[in-house]
Amino acid sequence: MNECKHLKTLFYFVEKLQHSGITWVLTGSLGLVIRGIQTTVGDIDVETDVSGVYQIEDMFSDEVIDPVELVEDRLARSHLGVLHIGRVNVEISGGIQFRSVDGNWMSPPDLKALSTVMYVEGNHVPVLPLENELERYRGSKRFDKVELISSYLQRRRSIS
Repeated sequence: MNECKHLKTLFYFVEKLQHSGITWVLTGSLGLVIRGIQTTVGDIDVETDVSGVYQIEDMFSDEVIDPVELVEDRLARSHLGVLHIGRVNVEISGGIQFRSVDGNWMSPPDLKALSTVMYVEGNHVPVLPLENELERYRGSKRFDKVELISSYLQRRRSIS
């Protein structure tokens, strides 16, 4: 990963949203890397609610490469769009819902209640607890990420 490029884009994003009132969290590989989990980062993944994803799209209108639209597959659905900021794609997702084992859609998570803040080079970056990320990766069958997070959490527990 070109960490400098991704972090520079993340910090620009953080600064622009700082006083917007939009609840959002950093997810995905960069969210893991800023916690010390080594993995490859391709893009930046940001999650918000349905209203927030359209507000972000408006705020970054010059950087939109894929407009926000409702996207659904067999495991999840959300309002999804892609921005291109500083040579990095930023995937913005709003109101994500996962399909439960009975086939029904679960309610979107309460990001405000779930999020915690990481301090990265003086920037406040909201993230989901790793346990939530772990469950999401399990649900999406991303077992490479499940192994990375599980190993990290196990090492952290053995230290404390």
